[in-house]
Amino acid sequence: MDTVTNVPELGRCSAQVVHNRFSSRLLKIFCESPRTIPAASIRLRHEPTGQVWLQRLNSSVTYNPGPYRTWWASLDRAQSFFHLSESEISGPGTQWLVPAAYLSASRIEITAEIHAGRSVVHFQLPKVNLDDKTDR
Repeated sequence: MDTVTNVPELGRCSAQVVHNRFSSRLLKIFCESPRTIPAASIRLRHEPTGQVWLQRLNSSVTYNPGPYRTWWASLDRAQSFFHLSESEISGPGTQWLVPAAYLSASRIEITAEIHAGRSVVHFQLPKVNLDDKTDR
């Protein structure tokens, strides 16, 4: 599932299977853009079963006491990971494990969370008396 595509509002995103430092297999979703990457949700959907795994872009950030971005890099980067298992596992606590055999029939959906702004809303609180001093 080594794939690279342009995702609207996010930039260039890729998906590939990698190994972590404990040799566990992970599906890595990686995006980069010359603009700041907004928050985004990721859905990994297995088409035959309809099973869905959810993740957020940059939800797998490791704490690092130094600078988060390098000052010479012109690209903003974000990533996330799905943990892969070698078998179909079910039961409590396994809902985040994706069977590796499912990847060939799975679809990745990445949706940027676009903030529309703020607005002022006028409303009335008819039974609230702000001058009532009995509460003191």
